[in-house]
Amino acid sequence: YGYIENIISLYIKKTEWLVIYLNYKNNPLLLTLQELKVYGNKSKEVFLTFKEIQKLIKKEFLIISTSKGILSGKETFELGLGGKLICSIKN
Repeated sequence: YGYIENIISLYIKKTEWLVIYLNYKNNPLLLTLQELKVYGNKSKEVFLTFKEIQKLIKKEFLIISTSKGILSGKETFELGLGGKLICSIKN
């Protein structure tokens, strides 16, 4: 899919941080990002079903935490999974 170069999980002062490196080299459209939303606050967790992911991946790039690990929305859809939304990218 080429949008993500690498994902690193860090723990700083008992808080988990997810560092996502985007791959601009293979995806020049990422340079024109219109919107990047990060979901992670305990009170604002967003869980998506397979059907919801199917609709959203047509409009935006999703990063989702699933039972199979952290995957793109497209990978999550192909595996028939749902999961917790971490990030959405619109361009």
